Amino acid sequence: MAELVAGSGGTKSGLAYRILEAGYTLEIPRMFAALALLSAAVLLWAALSGLSWLLLHRWHESAVRREG
Repeated sequence: MAELVAGSGGTKSGLAYRILEAGYTLEIPRMFAALALLSAAVLLWAALSGLSWLLLHRWHESAVRREG
């Protein structure tokens, strides 16, 4: 969402602006290339988020058992 908002904010930069620009000028390969880059960024974020959870979830305070 941030990419869509920032890209269409009038700065003429960002992948969202490129997607919109390619859609208006019917440059379909460029539009799909920008969509593929956005999808790759989301997948990379998800993979790193999962990896960090896998490595660090045991040390988070919510996972520590309290003596009581």
